[in-house]
Amino acid sequence: MKDVKIFDNELQEMRQIAKSIEKCIGDTYQKCLSLQGLVEAGEWSGETRDSFYMYLVILQEYHRQLHDISKMQTLAFDNLDGYFDDFHSHADVQKVKSL
Repeated sequence: MKDVKIFDNELQEMRQIAKSIEKCIGDTYQKCLSLQGLVEAGEWSGETRDSFYMYLVILQEYHRQLHDISKMQTLAFDNLDGYFDDFHSHADVQKVKSL
């Protein structure tokens, strides 16, 4: 098993990047929902409208799933930051260190 090294400054940078990605994906998801609403409410009809609308439905679902995943990624980075202190004081770690 290899050692894992996590540097605080790089973790903080990754947390900021993850938050930025989450925000951008969330914004795009909201724009997709707005565009989907415009197509639904519009007077546009026909095969082209239906094809475009189905494309938006697929795109909206993709962005919804991606947004959910990006929130989990941000939470993981936030939690990892808090685990550093907990890890070294954990009873199992102390047992291993005393071997």
